[in-house]
Amino acid sequence: MKSPEVREKVSAALKASGHAPKVRGGNGQLTEPQERLLKRMGNGWVAEFAVPVPHHDSRCLPKHLKIDVAQPQLMIAIELDGQSHRSLVRRLQDARKTIYLAQNGWSVFRVTNQRAIELSSTCTSPDTLLTSLMAFSPTTAI
Repeated sequence: MKSPEVREKVSAALKASGHAPKVRGGNGQLTEPQERLLKRMGNGWVAEFAVPVPHHDSRCLPKHLKIDVAQPQLMIAIELDGQSHRSLVRRLQDARKTIYLAQNGWSVFRVTNQRAIELSSTCTSPDTLLTSLMAFSPTTAI
């Protein structure tokens, strides 16, 4: 694959066979759970809300933390965890993110993608949905 000619041949063969990268959520591409929650939660809620992290290098964090679904005025963060969040490395990253947000005034709630879809389908009002989501892994300032 070091040769440009070989890369071009492989690329052409993959395109001809209909191969395409798996579509994943994040970085501008909303996941199904995010879309469902946003639709049900109503005004004031946003997806992929970026929170700047001053001195991020010393905290082992990125420059900005993206909250999956947020209500910035109330400082409520809903983190949606799919299968990739089961690995030890990812759980440690999630823990650092949750701790940082909580220490900076955010209430953080973590819920699986599947549970978020179920709740957004069964809860009839934004208040009921939020109350149900808050039952999962609440985190307050440490």
